[in-house]
Amino acid sequence: MLPVITAVIFEPNREWPHRMIEFLRDGEPWGEGIKVGPKNFSFGREKAKIILASWSLIEEYVTSNGMNPKVSDVHEIMVPESNIGTVTIVKQPEFTKGDKLIRKNYLEFSSGRLKWNFGLSKADAILMFKDKIEYVANTK
Repeated sequence: MLPVITAVIFEPNREWPHRMIEFLRDGEPWGEGIKVGPKNFSFGREKAKIILASWSLIEEYVTSNGMNPKVSDVHEIMVPESNIGTVTIVKQPEFTKGDKLIRKNYLEFSSGRLKWNFGLSKADAILMFKDKIEYVANTK
């Protein structure tokens, strides 16, 4: 059964000065029960702006099941009120899961001091919540 994906908005408070969005799988942090990678899938205003500036690349990546844009292509993006950023499609080293060979690419984002990446399942989740990402990006 496929997990239920939700996006929760956290308003600014003493701990976080800016609005944040966190994606949950079946009501739990994204990486709950997974042994590798970060437990939470969340971001604030700056990453939200970069994601929105990269929207068409993310859509192409998801609709092609991670096969496009081509591996190693570097795409320059204009991030409003910020720096020029890049999105690169990176080939992950092949690995086996059980008796199955896994070949995956992921998206790598870079703008100013920010650099992070995510793969197909997170990219797919992002596409479901553009309105919430826009809300976070437009925080003053």
